[in-house]
Amino acid sequence: MTALQYNKLGSSLASSSKDNDVILWDVVGEVGLFRLQGHRDQVTGLVFLDFGKKIVSSSKDNLLRVWDPDTQHSKFLPRNKYALVGTKGGTIEIIDIWSGTYIDLVEAHGGSVQSIATIPDGDGFVTGSEDHEVKFWEYQYTQQPDQILETHLI
Repeated sequence: MTALQYNKLGSSLASSSKDNDVILWDVVGEVGLFRLQGHRDQVTGLVFLDFGKKIVSSSKDNLLRVWDPDTQHSKFLPRNKYALVGTKGGTIEIIDIWSGTYIDLVEAHGGSVQSIATIPDGDGFVTGSEDHEVKFWEYQYTQQPDQILETHLI
């Protein structure tokens, strides 16, 4: 396994391994529902959005894919404006999904950022790194909640 993530209800599990695919599992029925294919390299991270209506996968192919489990296709989401990308250099890039522009570059760790998980209230995230540290981050917003002013360690 390279990544595992439960949805907020704990009823679904997304998993990935070195085969570049994401599998969505029904936890209650203990059965694989379907396989999401599209990455060209190993999947490194998974997160559910919109209470499990969307799955975001990151990969060593340097792509973020947003999957719709209903259609089993990847696409972008209108309400989710930013993506967080951990780098080998220990930084976190905050990217505007729609324009593809960098919003911020945060010096986060002394080693490669291996995992990023959002905090359920949506006001921050947690990072893990090869430097053996786990860090908790929170967003600071401008007047508009969809515009991030800065990110800092809590």
